[in-house]
Amino acid sequence: MSEIEGSVDESADIVILFGSDNDFGADPADLRTAISDTLVASKILAPHAARIVVGPLAAFDPDEDDLQVIRDQEQGAALDAGVMFVDPILEQWVSSPDSPLLGPDGEHPSIEGQQFLYDKLKSIVVWAAPAQQPLPST
Repeated sequence: MSEIEGSVDESADIVILFGSDNDFGADPADLRTAISDTLVASKILAPHAARIVVGPLAAFDPDEDDLQVIRDQEQGAALDAGVMFVDPILEQWVSSPDSPLLGPDGEHPSIEGQQFLYDKLKSIVVWAAPAQQPLPST
């Protein structure tokens, strides 16, 4: 059973799946199937919601190739489902390991990074969402 089943219902306007390095080591075919299954579940649970897949941010170590494999599986599943895919690696949301968008651990967003992600996702949601109520400001 997917976590989405406890998080999404018919009242959702938008469903965002955000990839990460938490999928390191997953078999690529299994990962793509899991993403596809989650997208199908989101369509069943929230049939009128816009669905968006956001790939992982970026990695700056030898696992970067693995992160691109994760991104490729997410992108493929999104394309197969006909949903929007956003590629933070290609767009270089985080351009270096010493980016101020990263916290002290070099992986998770700093406060500045959290604001950056909020602004990015807000602009994506505004673009993708049906005209409804305005999003809250920060």
